[in-house]
Amino acid sequence: MIERKEKAMEARLHAGLAGRLELLLQENQPLALRRARHRRVGCVSGRLLITAFGEPADIELHPGQSYVVPNHGLTLVEGVGRAVMRLERAQPSSSAALPGATAARLARLLRPFLRRALRAEARG
Repeated sequence: MIERKEKAMEARLHAGLAGRLELLLQENQPLALRRARHRRVGCVSGRLLITAFGEPADIELHPGQSYVVPNHGLTLVEGVGRAVMRLERAQPSSSAALPGATAARLARLLRPFLRRALRAEARG
C-alpha cells in the first residue's frame, strides 16, 4: 500500500515537472527531488526546509519565497509542520550563465600563454 502511494506520488511529480505542481508536505516526510536542475521550489504556505546537494547549508523558505535548484544532485524538501510547496520549471537567467561562460572563454584565451610559460619553465 505504501509503495503504491509512493509510486503514485512519483508519477504525479514527474507529470508535474512539465508544468506546475503543488504538494502538501508534512514534517519528517521529506520529498526527494532528483534531476531537478532549474526547477523552482516555492513556498505557498507554511515553511519549507530544503537540503540540496552542493549547498553548504539548508535553505528555509517562507510564503512567497522560492529557491531554484542549481544542479541535478539530490534535493530534499520538507515541510516544517504542514506546508504547501509549488514546483515549476524556472527559466535559467542569462546573467546566471555568464560567469561560467566567461570563465570558459577566459580559459580558452589564456591557454596559449600558459603553454608558452610552462615550456619556458621546463627549459629552465
